[in-house]
Amino acid sequence: MKEVSPTRTSSTEIKHYFDNYSTPPIPPIWMVTSCMNFGELLRWIKNTKSTPVKLRRGAEH
Repeated sequence: MKEVSPTRTSSTEIKHYFDNYSTPPIPPIWMVTSCMNFGELLRWIKNTKSTPVKLRRGAEH
């Protein structure tokens, strides 16, 4: 996944994260995925290498 920076998105949540937190260096996954369009999200899911991770994540939601 490409690095997320506050200049790449206009998301208020992402900007707030970078303005107020330094650890961890990237925002939570729910923030990052909320900034993705559907195609980017599908590509990210397809590139998830571990099928058990995909299945476990899907089963929880």
